[in-house]
Amino acid sequence: MKTEKIAEELERELLSGKYSRGGRFPSEYELGERFGVSIITANKAVSMLVLKGYLSRGKRGAGTTVRAVRSFPERQIGFIGSAASFSYDIINGISAAATENNCYLVLLNPGRFELLPELLEKIDGSSLCGIITVGMGRIPCETRPVLYLHDESCGEKNPDFVTDDGYGAGCAMMRELLRRGHREIAVAHYRLDNISFCRGLFDTLREAGIPHAGERSFLLESYSNPYAADLLLAKMLKRFPKLTAVAGGNDFIISNLCQAFEKRGIDWRGKIAMTGFGNIQSIYWGFPIASVSTYPVLLGREAFYHLMQMVETPGLRVREYLETSLINLSNIPILPGR
Repeated sequence: MKTEKIAEELERELLSGKYSRGGRFPSEYELGERFGVSIITANKAVSMLVLKGYLSRGKRGAGTTVRAVRSFPERQIGFIGSAASFSYDIINGISAAATENNCYLVLLNPGRFELLPELLEKIDGSSLCGIITVGMGRIPCETRPVLYLHDESCGEKNPDFVTDDGYGAGCAMMRELLRRGHREIAVAHYRLDNISFCRGLFDTLREAGIPHAGERSFLLESYSNPYAADLLLAKMLKRFPKLTAVAGGNDFIISNLCQAFEKRGIDWRGKIAMTGFGNIQSIYWGFPIASVSTYPVLLGREAFYHLMQMVETPGLRVREYLETSLINLSNIPILPGR
């Protein structure tokens, strides 16, 4: 019997759980007798399993022990998106669940949207069994399942997603602003950012009969341009000189606008409400911001398990919303007369 055949048979036995982790593995002499081969051939087969990480050889005479009952990784999955602060906890959740299930997570960041097709070409010939993505729009990939962490991309419903209930959170946050007497409200957002949340904000404005709801939308052109937030604030104040609240599509935008208020020397604290999304404490800079807590680690873990279901059951549709909660609502000023 050839060495490779012996190694394959022993590997199947290891994967079946025949040998317990940390337990003694049969000696080359025992294997030679079992398969009818020389000790040298049996030794080569064991060496192949040692290289794969299944077995560990002790010091001379100590024998061979079982190191793992499964090869690592059994599967590889990819995450396409930027490693920005809002993604860290999501990635940690995916990575933890992947490691627990003997999978390996590959982080993929094309850097720019126009480089995405080139990245997908490389993925096409890879061993990745599935992709989780956020903030990159629609991913045209037909060779493996793609799970989105937003329910929409570029105005279209994503086919499969696990995401926070952004729409419900947007409705709830806007109701809190209205309940505290705010009517001169602007909504600041980024182009592909949190579409469902922003829709919830605008729909609630319309339902409350607030005039010109569509004109309250202000688009941040760039995160990297240090003057972008200041220019955005200037547009808001020009259109709404009696501005009392700014609802941001995420905490990054709202913290940048808070800094723009400070640079202009505007006395806004306790007078103008600032609300965001994401509860990213590291970027608050001590500003009084109300936000939406989204439990990103849980989101990452849920995404991993749903992607595995999609891998094992081709054609399975996944559409799940996770609960959110409003936090720091005491930072929203209550206007006189309310």
